[in-house]
Amino acid sequence: MITVEPGTVMDMPTAVTVPNTLGPHLVALSAEAVAQVAELERLALAIPALVTEADMRAADDLIARANKLAKGIEAGRKALKAPIADMVAKLDMAAADALLPLATIKTDLGARVLAWTTAENARREAERKRIEAERAAAAEAERAAAAEAARLAAEKAAAATTADPDQVPEPWEQAPAPAEVVHVPAVLPPSYEQQMAMAPIKSKSVVQRTNRTLVIDDVTLIPREVAGAPLWVLDTAAVTRLLKANVAVPGCHLSSTPTVSAKG
Repeated sequence: MITVEPGTVMDMPTAVTVPNTLGPHLVALSAEAVAQVAELERLALAIPALVTEADMRAADDLIARANKLAKGIEAGRKALKAPIADMVAKLDMAAADALLPLATIKTDLGARVLAWTTAENARREAERKRIEAERAAAAEAERAAAAEAARLAAEKAAAATTADPDQVPEPWEQAPAPAEVVHVPAVLPPSYEQQMAMAPIKSKSVVQRTNRTLVIDDVTLIPREVAGAPLWVLDTAAVTRLLKANVAVPGCHLSSTPTVSAKG
């Protein structure tokens, strides 16, 4: 039975678990099987060069015994593997059932989070550009005002140098000097709050990536290779099937190589 029990897997609070109902000697060969393998290996090493028919019959009999033992071991392996495979299939199914709603949360809420952050960052970028434009306009206005003040001061100084000395007022008749004006720049840097309000915002759980996928516009225009990289791969399995069916394929043929295998 598949259950979800409290536990810790990679620092996660829960884990999908499957009770182990298999025996403790799941993957161990029996002592008898191990002894039989060792005995057949000893006998095989003891067979001299095959000279007589008796030598061939002894070797042939040993091959048959080894083949029978190998079949038994393989059958036992499959029998032991079957319940493990069933447990793995159940575990995968339970995990898939648990992951499905989580994947839905990721795709649904993730898309909404990305849409919101995209719109919000666009708004923040527009606000940043607006503030920069206002600061640039204020700086230009301040520069123009300073230039105008300098021009007026220059005109006043020029007028004072050309004035009639008889019309110059006495010191006690002159107007008092204006008080010193502390210059405060019209363009101030953005405050911390403004900087934070204009900074791009990012999600901590989802990210948007651009995946590039291949689109075949016209398969007939694709060359055999580009920049030394082959683009067309030969289907060797299809060529082999044709040759075995006695269908000639230019540039190819079948090569026969003898192999040794046990009967049965």
